[in-house]
Amino acid sequence: MSERLIDNDPDVTLALDRVVAYAREHGREWFAGASRLRDANGDEHKSLIVWRVPNDEFDAGVRVAAGDGITVVPQNAEHSERELAGVLRKVTTFNGIDAIEGAFWSIKPDGSGITLRLPADVAQWQQVMDEHFPGYVQVAHGEVFPA
Repeated sequence: MSERLIDNDPDVTLALDRVVAYAREHGREWFAGASRLRDANGDEHKSLIVWRVPNDEFDAGVRVAAGDGITVVPQNAEHSERELAGVLRKVTTFNGIDAIEGAFWSIKPDGSGITLRLPADVAQWQQVMDEHFPGYVQVAHGEVFPA
């Protein structure tokens, strides 16, 4: 196991920035997201988790971008960030969703899909999303700025 560190270690922060920059420039068709890797206790180590559509060449580039002393743990993703961003553009303009007050959508960093948070009508909108964007959108109750 890697050396235990305090939260937000600057080496890990720099490595994460380099990995994301590399991935968005050289691996958009594979990259889904990245974050610090924490153990079951929430402790941070000199490790990053990188979700991607499997590609050995991309994985090698990510390891180089992370730098010495940083462990990269690749995890398989269903979709790339690029693919989900394309779907998200369609979702945000679909059938008045953009006009719903309190609606918030985000791409899941593990590449599993898109979360659409709505203040109401969750079941109804989930049915609509399943019909028009099957397998991509999970509708949840919530608001960005709750009252």
